[in-house]
Amino acid sequence: MLAALATVYRSGSSDYWFHLGAGRAIREHGFPPREIWCLAAAGQVAFLAGWPYQVALHAIHQLAGDLGVALWRAAWAALGAGLGVLLLRAVQAATWPAWLLGLLLISASRDALRVRPEQALLPLLLFALLQLERARRRPADRSRWLVPAQVAWTNLHPAWVIGPITAWIYSMTEWWTESGTPRATEAAPHPNRSRTWMILGLVLWAASALCPTPLVTLATPFRFLAPFHLSSLADSLDWLRRWSWTDDRLDPFTWLAAVWLLGWILGGRRAWRAAPALAIVSLLMMTLGFYSAQFRDVAAWAAWAPMALAFGSAGPGFWSRARAAIALLAGLAGVYWLLPSARFPLGIAPDASRMPVGAAALADSVDIPGMVLNVPENGGYILYARGTQHPPFIDSRLRGMDIIHESLMEARTGPLGLELLLQKWPFSHAIVPQSRLIEDRLATNLSERLEWALVWYDDGGCLFVRWRDQKLTDRAYRYLSPSALAMTSMIASSRADTGLAGRLERELLRARASSPYHACVSEWLGELALARSRAPEALRYLEEADHIAPDTPRLAMALGRAYERLGQPDKAHAAYTRALHSPDDAEEARRVLQQGSF
Repeated sequence: MLAALATVYRSGSSDYWFHLGAGRAIREHGFPPREIWCLAAAGQVAFLAGWPYQVALHAIHQLAGDLGVALWRAAWAALGAGLGVLLLRAVQAATWPAWLLGLLLISASRDALRVRPEQALLPLLLFALLQLERARRRPADRSRWLVPAQVAWTNLHPAWVIGPITAWIYSMTEWWTESGTPRATEAAPHPNRSRTWMILGLVLWAASALCPTPLVTLATPFRFLAPFHLSSLADSLDWLRRWSWTDDRLDPFTWLAAVWLLGWILGGRRAWRAAPALAIVSLLMMTLGFYSAQFRDVAAWAAWAPMALAFGSAGPGFWSRARAAIALLAGLAGVYWLLPSARFPLGIAPDASRMPVGAAALADSVDIPGMVLNVPENGGYILYARGTQHPPFIDSRLRGMDIIHESLMEARTGPLGLELLLQKWPFSHAIVPQSRLIEDRLATNLSERLEWALVWYDDGGCLFVRWRDQKLTDRAYRYLSPSALAMTSMIASSRADTGLAGRLERELLRARASSPYHACVSEWLGELALARSRAPEALRYLEEADHIAPDTPRLAMALGRAYERLGQPDKAHAAYTRALHSPDDAEEARRVLQQGSF
């Protein structure tokens, strides 16, 4: 129940929209023989692992809306946690340290408990571990139930190869026990069990062919390990990011990994003797958790039973108390991270503030023909909003040839790269996010091209159309720009040019009234008011932006200047300190804090 309640937060995952859109497309048109979900991979063999999950997700959303999706999401988490508890009991590790450690692992896996096919991966893996661990300890071997589970696995998630590998790991450790090697397990050895599970692994591999694309699936068993991290296009896809000390040292998953490592140091001997195969699987899953954020829930729950065995083992007084103290601290840390926070706001509706809701709706309202230029993080929403009749250029699966990825990466960084991309692909319009980082300049590069007109601007994204198409160009902004440099320059010029200040303010107010997601617009209105020495008005706009999206670039610095102008040094110091966490503002904030002039 606690794991289910931990999923009750508003997720801003952009991948949710892709799964919802893909489920609708499959329900309406069936599973396509060729790729139709994005233009970059058009004509390639379809590869859409997780299609039953997506079809069910769309059906539930259509039937019960956001509440149904929230219950669906909570049910998967509860199923995974329930199987984790059964596995804990199977290895006889259901002690009070285990329940304390469970609080930490729920908090460590909370970010991964999103509406994604990885939700199905967790219970499938735990079910396999449960059946194999029970078979080690009981005369009856019911591991044959893994065969239908494997068929479900190969259709629900591309990491189906973990099933056969798990069976072979258990076969290997049983062979080691049966071979007469000094005992490495507390379970009674069973004759021929290693051979049975070796054959089971082969059967599971063969069962993985029962899917819509058997040849592609069997030929690419490790596709789920695709090196997304080698492409800068994946930088904005937070579920694909690798672990790093700079970004994740204070993350609950890092603390869980530290406790897991301490468990091996303090009680690893018993964990190994009780369940050697489970210990190996835990090690492999923990490696996956560091490799990609999408596997952190699997890593956390697979580590639960080995950690419980390690921290629940008896021993000398000092070491026993040390293990108990670590488990208690882990439980308290888990409770702290499970409390509501800005990262996990309570609610069931998805957070669409970073999705191009308005841009896509406006493009559809006039039925703009031709191809759309977009980036991976908003491709899923475009598929959901516009359907396969008007698919995105690329989506979060990053399908397509490497040369396409390279062209899009170059277009995001430099004008020449955008020029080459536009020459190769006949885009009629573009739906792209605002430039939130210095190195991401796609919207800025488009705004600097004279043949493109900006007709929509909010936190979710910008809509550009070609002037020659004469659709929506009557809505074009003449002064408002996604370029931070251009906006800063105009605001500086507005101090001496009241006409420019008035025209820019009118366009900003029009953009503010057009969308509820207008934090960037409010931030620029605050900057403009500061430039015109209207500090109270500036603070009103800046606090409005802070309420909508506190992580808006430049916002913390602007708040600091506004508080400083109004004689509130404590609030100014807090705002500048907050700006230290923004990559683009950190250097300036550090300089201001060192001077301490406020």
